[in-house]
Amino acid sequence: MLYRVFILFFLIVESLFSQENKQIVDLTHLYKKALEQNFTIIVKNNNIIINNKQKFSINKDKSECIIGLYCQGNYNSMLVLEQLVKRHYKESKTKKNKLLLDMFYENKAKKLDAVLLFQLSLIYFDTLKLQKNKDLLQERIYLIKDNMKISKKREKSGIKQDKDLKKWNVELKNVKNDLLKVKEKILKNKTSLSYLTNSNIKNKKLKDYFIDSEEFKILNETIAFYINNKEKFDSISSKLSNEIIQNDKEIKILNSLIEHKSKVVKKSNKYEKQLKEKSQKNIQEGKNLTKEHKPWSSEKFDKIIQEKLSVYMNAKITNKTVQNKSELQNLIYTLSNKKIKIKKKIYDILKKVLSSYKTINNTYISSITTRNNFIGIKKLYDRSKIDMKVLLDSQNSMIISNQNRYSSIYDYLENILMLYYDAGSLNIIYDKNEKSKFETKIFR
Repeated sequence: MLYRVFILFFLIVESLFSQENKQIVDLTHLYKKALEQNFTIIVKNNNIIINNKQKFSINKDKSECIIGLYCQGNYNSMLVLEQLVKRHYKESKTKKNKLLLDMFYENKAKKLDAVLLFQLSLIYFDTLKLQKNKDLLQERIYLIKDNMKISKKREKSGIKQDKDLKKWNVELKNVKNDLLKVKEKILKNKTSLSYLTNSNIKNKKLKDYFIDSEEFKILNETIAFYINNKEKFDSISSKLSNEIIQNDKEIKILNSLIEHKSKVVKKSNKYEKQLKEKSQKNIQEGKNLTKEHKPWSSEKFDKIIQEKLSVYMNAKITNKTVQNKSELQNLIYTLSNKKIKIKKKIYDILKKVLSSYKTINNTYISSITTRNNFIGIKKLYDRSKIDMKVLLDSQNSMIISNQNRYSSIYDYLENILMLYYDAGSLNIIYDKNEKSKFETKIFR
């Protein structure tokens, strides 16, 4: 009988656990759902605008380390390149130029999808941070109520506790208000996630991620492990930057435009040389004609008109040559600037990854210290050795240090996501083959 009860209990627990698991959603699930929506995405006034309806402000701190279109400046540069590619195709509708135009739009669509996934990721991790804040606020409520019980016991013992109880009640009210605000923010974020994935996320739990989560490790090690000294850092930074530069479609398009414009300029330079020689000849003949001091015959007049018309036409061509040279210089500068920017941004984001990893260790030590300190002070308060203010300060320090610890973990994970994003590999999160390629090319 006891065995049957145990089995029944086990089945009930298993069923509840299974139901609970069904309510958990992760980044992989949300990424795939978001990509199914075929949103129209533009970047305007430092906002990500979805279907001309939903608007998300760009995180300035994040965008400064971004190579992709989650940055107003990068998006604007992409629009300029779009005009250049379209004009290039309009001037010469060859098969090669059509392929170049198709490459641009394919790359644009891919990069806008990455903007969508990155924005979703930021909302996701912000929600995880808020959830931890919610848990910590609930812990504070529990601690305040526990302290109020102690004060009431003292009051029964004849110790005056009116002021302390009043302060505890005010503190409890403030914390409950903070908890309400956090819950509202969580709901707002889940509403945004629901919109981006066209699914109901509001009543579902988001999967938590940690330093050792498989999605954020490389070859079973933290990324910080591969950049923990200058030699390793510089090596990874160089390999990753070069890999991005080698495979970046915009760089390939710029190279193609430069190659074409160089040929045009070279051809016009050759013609310009011929033009100068011809112009010198025309000038000399014109001088000889003026020495005759005789009315021009119709034959001579026609000759002058033909020669001058040629000069006007050639002047127009010369002006076009100057324009082509200027455009070529701009393209070369743009290409060089883009390569420099890629190297700098990869360097900066790797610095962020390393810095945030170190912060995790520091905040962990701080959280242990403040918790131990709180336990000791709580015992003193229980024995009426210290007043309420000392206990409250210690309690708040403990909560804040725990909050900083959780935030540092999520900051580290967000920085890794930024690294994936810059590498054009956000799909590492859900595609094991892509992750394997990334690991092999950069970290082996």
